[in-house]
Amino acid sequence: MSNPSTFDPAIIMNRLNPDRLRSYLEDCDDDLGRALDLYAWNAQIAAAFLEDLGRLEVVLRNRFDDALTGYVSSAGHASHWFDQAALFPGKAAGTFSR
Repeated sequence: MSNPSTFDPAIIMNRLNPDRLRSYLEDCDDDLGRALDLYAWNAQIAAAFLEDLGRLEVVLRNRFDDALTGYVSSAGHASHWFDQAALFPGKAAGTFSR
């Protein structure tokens, strides 16, 4: 990510909106350059968090699939769990795809 201090801070502030930057400015004693650096750092932290959150989502989906596949298999059904209408009240059988 580019360092916001290499851009014109006034233009960035105008585009982001002063209200959006208010808390950053307050934390940086109204130093716009430092506030924009803090804003950029916050965006980097958020992006890193979303990357981990994406991995967690895949792990959870896989665990749900494993658990539901095991449940359906142990009940003696040959089809996939998403084809079991009993698991989805109100949905017609065969309306799910993997």
